[in-house]
Amino acid sequence: MQRLQEFPGAMPRSYRHGFAGLRSLCLLACLGTALASPAYATNTAGAAVFDAHAVDPLAGTARQEQVASAMDAEGRSVTVWLDRRGTSAHLRLQRHDAAGLPYGEPIQVNNTAIVGSYAYPQVAMSADGAFTVVWTQMEPWLGGMPHVFRRSFNRHGQPLMMEQRVDPPGTPEAGSAQVAMRSDGSHSIAWLSYPGSGQRALYLAGFDANGLSLGVPQLVASGTSSTQLTWPRLAMDDAGNTLAVWSEDRNGAMEEVWMRRRFANGTFGAIARVNSLAPATVPRPDLAMDAAGNAVVVWRQYHRTMGLRIVGQRLLPSGVLAGSEFLLAAREPYPKDEPAHPNVAMARQTGDFAAVWRRADSHIYVRHFHANGTPLGPERPSSQGGARTDYPDVAMDADGDTQVAWQSVVPAQSYTHAFQRRFAGLAPLDVRARLQHIARNESPSGVRLHEVELRGALIHAANTSGRGVASGIIALIETTDALVPQMIASDGWVCSPAPAYALSCAYLPSLWPLGTALDPETPTKPLRLQLNVPAELAQTELRVRIGVNQFDASALNDQVSLQLQ
Repeated sequence: MQRLQEFPGAMPRSYRHGFAGLRSLCLLACLGTALASPAYATNTAGAAVFDAHAVDPLAGTARQEQVASAMDAEGRSVTVWLDRRGTSAHLRLQRHDAAGLPYGEPIQVNNTAIVGSYAYPQVAMSADGAFTVVWTQMEPWLGGMPHVFRRSFNRHGQPLMMEQRVDPPGTPEAGSAQVAMRSDGSHSIAWLSYPGSGQRALYLAGFDANGLSLGVPQLVASGTSSTQLTWPRLAMDDAGNTLAVWSEDRNGAMEEVWMRRRFANGTFGAIARVNSLAPATVPRPDLAMDAAGNAVVVWRQYHRTMGLRIVGQRLLPSGVLAGSEFLLAAREPYPKDEPAHPNVAMARQTGDFAAVWRRADSHIYVRHFHANGTPLGPERPSSQGGARTDYPDVAMDADGDTQVAWQSVVPAQSYTHAFQRRFAGLAPLDVRARLQHIARNESPSGVRLHEVELRGALIHAANTSGRGVASGIIALIETTDALVPQMIASDGWVCSPAPAYALSCAYLPSLWPLGTALDPETPTKPLRLQLNVPAELAQTELRVRIGVNQFDASALNDQVSLQLQ
């Protein structure tokens, strides 16, 4: 399968969203030829779909930082960041469709301006695209303290509520907000509470899919006068079990990675240590979980001979450690040097996962892993480098399509913007092209009018939510004699001329694997084309090449042709 970046005709997909198409066209203009030439070999799990690009190409001189992202089952995503414009600062977000193109205008998350620089937003998404954003916000008056806030949105980006404070009244201050969501949209929010005595405590609260509270917050863990909790992370499975991890010098010696599970019935398991070897540095852990409850924790670890590295530990749904710690990224020779700021995401249906980190060469790297922890190839650069390239975040859909986001200084400028890049999934699917001749008529002048029907077809895969779904389908159409077909009828397709091709057509819906053993294909709706062949031509050949935004198992059935006489 030829990926999206090989299709100059990917641009018509921007018309899918009305006025948002102007933003998509701007995005593609900013990408230059990024969509026109391949960056990686085809048919490779985890290969880049197209080059790194700005999340909000029209941001101008706004400073964007503290980027976070999430994906739904089909690959639609939302990216949120702290946006500073002049003296004002708010959280903004941008939605993207399953092909990675902007969907609608950026949305301002909060009405109350952000004071200070400690918002650190986080976002979680349901299987169908609903999402919740959480952040830390200072009270807007002299001597005001930080508190945790949230706001939920439906799958169309419409807010379900005004911004709401999460930590209870009477809490002196709170921060380090985290959110995790089930496929149905119900979710949990965790935060650190600072009671004023210097002893931090980690709390957890549950909410339904509409954002309604499911009870009073519960205490997960509390520090002592000599220990401190930092860096909490949160994940949920689809049964409603929640896992929290954090960093703490619980034994009074050095910070280590700890975890505690809250079961769906509201009871807690015991606090347990995750790491086997002492991190010997502030570990800054991150956590991801699939729908069944399998999880992976990653963190920084200092080795006395190998320096800083990123290691991980897999967990079974019961919370029991699965195997031993394993290495994700090691120190490498200059200029790459040591990895830092790890972040991890897991495919909800397959359990495969991807981790990202920053290196000293000002690049963000991504590496994919099988559910059992086996690396699926080496680390790949995601960013294009640049000053202050940092704080990577990664998200995955149900079958492993991946989005990496980060902040970086805009070239030749001094301010940072949010950037992102898509990578193909790990679970293969197969899409093929169908082309059928429908009718032939001849005019009195000898011009032959041919009518043909084009379809794409997804060959049967596992019928699980988000797994095996084909999205971002593009058909590139050309003839041997530079004739240009005309679209005469379509349902779900948009077409326009494209460089190097007569016509480029994008199929707007996603294809779900609804085939059966007897009829294993799910076809697109038809696209009818008319081609006028002049009398002086004895024949011409109509050629179609089809592509999709995922890892395709076979490229042999992606091209089809018809001889028209």
